[in-house]
Amino acid sequence: MTSDVLEILRGTDDIWKYWSLHVFGLWSKKPVDKRLIDEIKRIATTPTKGEQTEEVDQIARQIIGA
Repeated sequence: MTSDVLEILRGTDDIWKYWSLHVFGLWSKKPVDKRLIDEIKRIATTPTKGEQTEEVDQIARQIIGA
């Protein structure tokens, strides 16, 4: 499951990223896999333009508590 979520977060479909983080991030406990945590931190701190447009960075910041 982790590899599937990572594939989504590293992809280019920003709406899919948003909803994936919403479902897997906000509604569950903090992700425990370091790779997921690192990718969510990357989105929160250095989002792409598309991630900003679709507010993926905002939901990522909520997940990491920033």
